[in-house]
Amino acid sequence: HMVVTLEYYKKAVETTTNDALKPIYLLKAGQTALFLKDKKTALELFTKISEEYKDTNEGRDIDAYLGLAQ
Repeated sequence: HMVVTLEYYKKAVETTTNDALKPIYLLKAGQTALFLKDKKTALELFTKISEEYKDTNEGRDIDAYLGLAQ
């Protein structure tokens, strides 16, 4: 069921028109990927936050998650 959750968050990132929600969904997707032991996907999602949303709350705390995904 967590795989479905991951896909839900990834789809939410793609479909939302609210840019404030995108880094939140990316973080949730990355956390779910880590839970599923999918470090490659988690790293991609966390890197996107780091590159595109670094000035958000999620972006300011992303380095710890990047470390977990490597």
